Amino acid sequence: MINNPNMTTEPLSAPPAFHLLAKPSGATCNIDCTYCFFLSKEALYPNEKSRMSEATLETYIRQLLESHRTQEVTVAWQGGEPTLMKLDFFKRAVELVETYRRPEQIVQHSSRNIISSSA
Repeated sequence: MINNPNMTTEPLSAPPAFHLLAKPSGATCNIDCTYCFFLSKEALYPNEKSRMSEATLETYIRQLLESHRTQEVTVAWQGGEPTLMKLDFFKRAVELVETYRRPEQIVQHSSRNIISSSA
């Protein structure tokens, strides 16, 4: 384990790696995929309060990178439609990855759908 005072220690039984999907835009979506299981959930979150805040984004990225004991980490986004968070959100996510990743970590970014990628 890395000797970093800012890192939390995980239990010895914790897996060395895992896959986690974050939903930064909650159930908000601008498409109507027939296979989507989440469309009806948008009514439960009627405003932008369900969107991921900058503080939550930073905590999510930091904890995700700290928790992986393997070299490869995937930052994965799902929705609703995650790109509704706009380009600045994802630029900030990349900045935070560069801030918190260990030198040996290789970080991949992944998303679902990506229908709208305009800022």
